[in-house]
Amino acid sequence: MNPGGAIIVGTLFLITGLGVYFIPAIVAFNRKHPNKVAIIVLNFFLGWTVIGWVGSLVWACTHFQQPVVDVTKSAALSSENKATIKKCPFCAEDVLVEAVKCRYCGSDISSV
Repeated sequence: MNPGGAIIVGTLFLITGLGVYFIPAIVAFNRKHPNKVAIIVLNFFLGWTVIGWVGSLVWACTHFQQPVVDVTKSAALSSENKATIKKCPFCAEDVLVEAVKCRYCGSDISSV
């Protein structure tokens, strides 16, 4: 093989190797993982160890919960609904005055 061909083959192996090495970082970035910076750092520094690479890949693939805004709670706290809301004496969450059981902690609030 001529020297030019060896350089091309070596370059292809390098690019492919880097692509495989950074799969966890690519997965975390594409999934918009909230810890993607930490995953990328772990992959960069410890990816050469099999445990670091597998650990960062597993972390990048973990399911994460998107923050959910509770629109029912904000609607319940509007000024027109204030008269129909009371605080649960056990967990201090807002519940309807007519409620018999707290929907947050499950406590019986009918006798309170």
